[in-house]
Amino acid sequence: PYTMAFNQSVLSDRLGVAAGHVLGNTGATGEDLTLWVGDLVNAMGMPPSLQDIGIHENDLAAMADECIDKYPRPTNPTPITKGRLKLLYEKMYGGDVKGSIDAFRST
Repeated sequence: PYTMAFNQSVLSDRLGVAAGHVLGNTGATGEDLTLWVGDLVNAMGMPPSLQDIGIHENDLAAMADECIDKYPRPTNPTPITKGRLKLLYEKMYGGDVKGSIDAFRST
């Protein structure tokens, strides 16, 4: 759900279409689908956060650096910058799907 939130600003139309199909509601939005995926992760018993898989909060900046340096994604719909990536990891660390939607809505 976090990468859906990360890319929501440029994929809102496409995610809205997907939301309509997945959720069975033509009025559903990409944000609705993102929250639903977060709920699905929880319902399946998957770890909902980076913290839950043993990542330490003080490792997030280094993770962002490593991702930028070793795994650039030039075709990602939204440009991946170190600042946006660190914000993504912070939201993932805390398991905050709704907060990630709100954070990336304005960036």
